[in-house]
Amino acid sequence: MTLAVLSKSCGKLTLDLWDVPSWELHCSIDGVTGRYIHFSENGKYVSTVQELYHIETDTEGHLVSLSAIEHRIKVEDGWDCLGKDKILWLSDE
Repeated sequence: MTLAVLSKSCGKLTLDLWDVPSWELHCSIDGVTGRYIHFSENGKYVSTVQELYHIETDTEGHLVSLSAIEHRIKVEDGWDCLGKDKILWLSDE
């Protein structure tokens, strides 16, 4: 089981992921964007406003690794963007 905690220090957000069964801090990610985090239903992914991470656990549910997923599609100024590339315009009409 994983616990995610967002904290703010000196104007920067940090995402801490804790391994609940062992009460150990697994990792900290500095410079997180946004104020919200979301776990996927299966618990294998955690996302912030602009980042997506894959969570790997062992057979007992303890955190093993955390890796950033690159090339997440996001919406910016009416565009679907893949990374920094604008790939689809979303019209208001």
